[in-house]
Amino acid sequence: MPRYHYERLRVACLHPIDFDLSDPLALRKAVECLKSIPDAKGTGISVETSVTAGPYKLRARVLLKLHDIIGKTPREVWELIDRRVDADRASLAKGNVGYTPASPNGKRPPHGQPLI
Repeated sequence: MPRYHYERLRVACLHPIDFDLSDPLALRKAVECLKSIPDAKGTGISVETSVTAGPYKLRARVLLKLHDIIGKTPREVWELIDRRVDADRASLAKGNVGYTPASPNGKRPPHGQPLI
C-alpha cells in the first residue's frame, strides 16, 4: 500500500520499539502499542525512508501522533505518511531548507562566507 519503500517503522517513545515491515499487520501492531503508552510529548509512530529530491538524497522521517491516526484505516495512514514524504521532497527540491551544499573541494566554508 505505501508508495515508498520504508526502512523502519517505530513507536517513538522513551524506549523506542521497532516493528518488522515485512509483517502486513505491522502498522496495526504499532498503533495498538502506541495506544498502550501514556500520552507524552514526542510519542508517536515514526517511519523512515531514503528518497531523492532533485540533486539531493533525503532521509525522510515522518512522525505521526496518535490523534493523527486514530479512526483511520491502514491505507489512509500510509497515504498520510506518503503525502508528508512528498512534501519534504518537494521542499528540498525547491531549496526551501536551511542547507548549504558543500563547496567544490568538498569542504564547507567558514560561517557567513560565500561558497566560492
